[in-house]
Amino acid sequence: FYMNRFVVDDLAHRLLIYAQIVAIAVLGVSVSAAFGALTMQFALAYAAIRLILVLLYLRTWRSAPATKPLTQRYVTGYLIGIALWVVSAFLPMPWAALLWLAALAIEIGNVFTPRTRQLQSLLPPDPHHMRERYGIFVIIVLGESFIKTITSAPGLALNLEILTFSVLGIFAVLAIWWLYFDDVETTVIKPQVWASYVWIYAHLPLTLGLTAFGVGAKKLFQSVGAEHIKPSYLALYGGALVLYVLALALIELATTSEDQPVRGAVRVIRRLVLASALALLFVFGHELNALLLIAGVALLLGSALLVEVAPKLRAANL
Repeated sequence: FYMNRFVVDDLAHRLLIYAQIVAIAVLGVSVSAAFGALTMQFALAYAAIRLILVLLYLRTWRSAPATKPLTQRYVTGYLIGIALWVVSAFLPMPWAALLWLAALAIEIGNVFTPRTRQLQSLLPPDPHHMRERYGIFVIIVLGESFIKTITSAPGLALNLEILTFSVLGIFAVLAIWWLYFDDVETTVIKPQVWASYVWIYAHLPLTLGLTAFGVGAKKLFQSVGAEHIKPSYLALYGGALVLYVLALALIELATTSEDQPVRGAVRVIRRLVLASALALLFVFGHELNALLLIAGVALLLGSALLVEVAPKLRAANL
């Protein structure tokens, strides 16, 4: 969002971004033990990431004084959050985690205060650039999910059951990609103030769902040949897909098309129907094996795609 609003590309900026990447790498390697042995490392890494962001805003504050009212509010919110993260580094669990939640609530809540929203409207983000960045991020997370499944079985000899499961599983990946990117070029975020916030923050559960989907797909793949799927694997895979589709419904709720003004409402209903159907499949499909379950998922996702593309096929006389 900083780069979306302010175009900066000098030497100091690049060095700050380099330092931030290092801090993000430390955060990443600390995640697995963030609630245990690496609490301090995790918290200080996050504080460093935010501190560098504060420095970026302070540079803009100095070079573009007109932005000071907005950047000052961002800096204040982030500094309070940073202070809580630093303090949390020296506290045991669960007190450290409670401070993390408080810091995040302050950082996110600061964005939604009336004065901040008013100032943001004076320096709005570039919607085309923003949607491109979000789209790229979704592609990266989806690609990681796909790779995670493939790397779970290096050197595996294919048989008919594994091959069938793989074809259907890859189709599921294709379908969830398609549902996100279908007509993305012809839609715009609604002009209402709430719409941009819904669109932006709906991507959090969407990418969480995609990440969990990748892990669930790997576990499901490892269940091929077994009589039943472990309940935990089924819950992970199914919950991830349902969460993803519900997030899609929120995104559709916040977008519209000039050519088809009612399109958004119709697609919201379709996404809710799909999420309900998937939930029913996973609730009542606990007796299915991995192959039958993925066949059911492919059938539901394929039906959803067919509903989307049928009007286009009719229009093209196909």
